[in-house]
Amino acid sequence: MPAWPFPRPALALALAVVLILPILYFMRTPSEPISLAAVEIQRKIIGGEISVRKTSNPDELRKWQIRAVNGEFTPMEYDLSSMNIQPVGGVVQEVNGRKMLVTVYAGNGLSVTCFTFLGTEEDAPKIASVFFDPEKKMKFYTFSGDGFHAVLHREGNVICILVSKIPKDDLLAIVRAQARPS
Repeated sequence: MPAWPFPRPALALALAVVLILPILYFMRTPSEPISLAAVEIQRKIIGGEISVRKTSNPDELRKWQIRAVNGEFTPMEYDLSSMNIQPVGGVVQEVNGRKMLVTVYAGNGLSVTCFTFLGTEEDAPKIASVFFDPEKKMKFYTFSGDGFHAVLHREGNVICILVSKIPKDDLLAIVRAQARPS
């Protein structure tokens, strides 16, 4: 019997941990997927809440963005010149501890923003529709929010999300035409 006083507090503590941990796990708020954060960043850029580094030289912007992530990855590039849309600025954002390169394309009354970051297809929101392109052997994820449409795809370990008010099917066509299979 003299050995019982010590195990009782230890047993009570173990029981409390076993009961409290599951409660804490289920009460935690899930973090917003980085892909949905891209749509929010787009809204803030359009609303002037996030300042964009303006440029007339896309190469300088690209070099600045690569330096901002210590050369770990490069921003995806799109040739939207056929739509009279050019890169006009960019910014680097941090979301959930991950750096995201943001390139803003504009012209002809349209704007498209490209978000590039290291990730996997798991970064696509659960609400996304998935389109598989058999020719390129790639998946494309489309989703919408705050009046914007978005298309996510992966090239290697780099994720690109294009966000715009351009109709979703047109945005998907733009991404599919320029995506490069890994």
